[in-house]
Amino acid sequence: MEDTNKENLQQRWFEEALTRANIVVFDQDTDLRYTRIFNPHPGFDEQAVLGRTDEELLPSDDAAQLRAVKHSVLTTGKPASTNVRTTIGGEAFFYSLSVSPKYDTLGNIIGVACTSVDITPVKRAELALNEANAKMHEFLENIPDAFISIDHDWRYAYVNKKAEHILGRPREEIIGKDMRTEYAKGDKVIDRYQVLFDKNIPQIFEEYVGHLGKWFDTRAFPKRDGISIYLRDVTEKKEIELKLRESEERLRFSLESTHTGAWDIDLVDHTAYRSLEHDRIFGYHELLPQWTLEDFLRHALPKYREPVKKMVAEATAAHTGWTYECQIRRADGQIRWIWFAGNHYTDTSGRERVAGVVQDITERKKAEQALRESENRYRGLLLASSDVLYRMSPDWNEMIQLNSAGFLTETTEPNPLWRQEYIHPDDLARVNAAIDEAIRTRSVFELEHHVVRADGSLGWTFSRAVPMLDENGEITEWFGAASDITARKQAELALQESERRLKILNENLENLVVQRTEQVRSLSAALTLAEQRERRQFSYILHENLQQKLFGARMLLRQHLRDHQLTKKIEEWDDVAEGIDIIDKVLQTAKNLAIELNPPILKTEGLDAALQWLVNHMEKAYGLKVELRMHGVVKNVRDDTQLMLTQMIRELLNNITRHAGVSEAQVEVFCENKRIQIIVSDAGRGFDPQKVLLEGVDVSRLGLLSIRERLRLFSGDMAIQSTPGHGTRITLFLSYDNC
Repeated sequence: MEDTNKENLQQRWFEEALTRANIVVFDQDTDLRYTRIFNPHPGFDEQAVLGRTDEELLPSDDAAQLRAVKHSVLTTGKPASTNVRTTIGGEAFFYSLSVSPKYDTLGNIIGVACTSVDITPVKRAELALNEANAKMHEFLENIPDAFISIDHDWRYAYVNKKAEHILGRPREEIIGKDMRTEYAKGDKVIDRYQVLFDKNIPQIFEEYVGHLGKWFDTRAFPKRDGISIYLRDVTEKKEIELKLRESEERLRFSLESTHTGAWDIDLVDHTAYRSLEHDRIFGYHELLPQWTLEDFLRHALPKYREPVKKMVAEATAAHTGWTYECQIRRADGQIRWIWFAGNHYTDTSGRERVAGVVQDITERKKAEQALRESENRYRGLLLASSDVLYRMSPDWNEMIQLNSAGFLTETTEPNPLWRQEYIHPDDLARVNAAIDEAIRTRSVFELEHHVVRADGSLGWTFSRAVPMLDENGEITEWFGAASDITARKQAELALQESERRLKILNENLENLVVQRTEQVRSLSAALTLAEQRERRQFSYILHENLQQKLFGARMLLRQHLRDHQLTKKIEEWDDVAEGIDIIDKVLQTAKNLAIELNPPILKTEGLDAALQWLVNHMEKAYGLKVELRMHGVVKNVRDDTQLMLTQMIRELLNNITRHAGVSEAQVEVFCENKRIQIIVSDAGRGFDPQKVLLEGVDVSRLGLLSIRERLRLFSGDMAIQSTPGHGTRITLFLSYDNC
């Protein structure tokens, strides 16, 4: 008896536990008809369930899902588990279903034994969480700011669409990348984020991102798995500030990004949650211990206190939301504009609460005021300076009014034919295109074009029209002004014609200069060759004429001396001997001068032989030892070219004997690839080439200028390398077909 009572007690405990746990236990036969059920769903009665199938109790889709699981167990004999969704009384419920086969004493399957655990609260919570996550994702994807999530390893964990646009790459290329690689080494922005990582201190600052070329208002906040960063592109604001800084300093914050704070107040105990940004808007650097409606009203300017108090009370009583703009006095005394919004709700514990956001809109208010003032100034200037004022219909198909100071024909009645009356046919297509673009973009119409003036003549006008918009942004009409620019256009056309004529004159003058320059070059080249011929002629005269006559005179004097030596006293013929000695010296000088002017070897040999003679001559005559090196077919350089180059090299060697202070020099000659290159160098005193060529300080330096200019006449050139105290290297270049 005691055992039976104990078993009954345990059975009651078991049933009580199943009931409290919302667990349904039931059996079904091989036709899947209910044969036993314990703790059925509240919407079902045990007697109504027994003997019936799922198809008879549930919607067809739900029943089909259950039958498939149970039929599988009947067929395979293997237990199965799954989560199922059923609709009962029009409401969705979720169960964790476990199905096992039932056997008779012979081991035959005679049905299924099932347990069903109600998991509806969990599934509904999951669905709510998924919905909340979806809403959060949608919110982040559609906020005007760029949002970036960074994990503790500095890797991008999430970027929204705005961030994709700012970074200029799809998120697939961004997620997982190290954020630090986007910034230059040592960038202070990374230091700010590091402070946030290390100290969990939110960072609010403006940054210039060099690799994007933009300014951003940045707000970075710590979170459990990294940091959250909000970026707002303020590049345009920065550019406007730079332009207006001197004249309108008070507008420099007009386009700054608004800062948003969050708050949540318990209407029962008046405790409040706020974000740090909320209290910062009211001038506090740290969160205050508490915050109530009275604290808010204390900051609001007096004229806003009663309206705000009344609005909040009515919205709270009606369980509705509200939005409002007002001015506050911050803790630091600043007067700022704010926008705040709130909504009433009941939390899961049944407590009445209000929550909302607050934004500092001072910069927006200032920008709006500045914009109104700027538009008023612009309109005033337009009215004061225009010759013609006109109004157009929204589609420009009708001129509503035109007031003219005699420039155009006035109209006081709507005129649909204004294009034919005022616009020249040649400009009609261009005017229509500008009108269509202005209407499409709701922007200012601006164009210079021909017009038919009041006297019927053709003139020019600069026309500018501004669209007037209603509160919905739709164009209601166009207000415009037109100026007579006929005189300016005529002056421009006259200037263009003058410039065209001047261009033709310049081209003719340039051609004349080129022609005269070529003539001068030809004459200079001919003069250089004539100089060489004159040197040869002078040398010939010295050698064939003067020297021969002097030689004859010397012979006559010597004969005279011999004839009279025996008959005259010695003191009487000493003066004759002295005259003979002078004639010998003059003969030697004439001989040397003839060789200097035109060495005999230059007449018949190539440049190689001429230079070999010159080297020997310089050593005998001046004691200058010259090392000569030749490459290529130097012997092919003959005639006038050989003579000119030999004379130039001799001038350079003479400069070495006079100025370098050394007794050695080097000459290297190349005659290759239709080009002559000659290098004359020494290790002497050197000089400043720039100073010498620019100032031409003495005759020897003028000789360098002469060599360079003579070479250029024959499409050659000269290069000078020299430094005081470090010697000189002069290179001559000349094109020559026989090399």
